[in-house]
Amino acid sequence: LSDTAAKIWINAQVSRCDVNGDSFINKADINLIMAAKNTPASSATDPRDADGNLIINANDARQCTLKCTNALCQ
Repeated sequence: LSDTAAKIWINAQVSRCDVNGDSFINKADINLIMAAKNTPASSATDPRDADGNLIINANDARQCTLKCTNALCQ
C-alpha cells in the first residue's frame, strides 16, 4: 500500500503591471493604468503602481509598456 501526493505551486502574488491578473502584460493593462492616472495607489502592492511611489501616473504606464509580454504591447 502506498500513497501518492501532488504539489501544485501557485504564484499568489500579483505581478506589477499585470493589472487584470491574466498573467500577461499587454495593452489592456496599460489602459487600466492610464484610466487611473493621477490617483493614489490602493496599497503598496497595487499592480498599477509600477514604480511603487503610491501614485499611479504616466511613468507607471511607461514602465509597464517596457514589460509587455508581446511585441508592440498588443
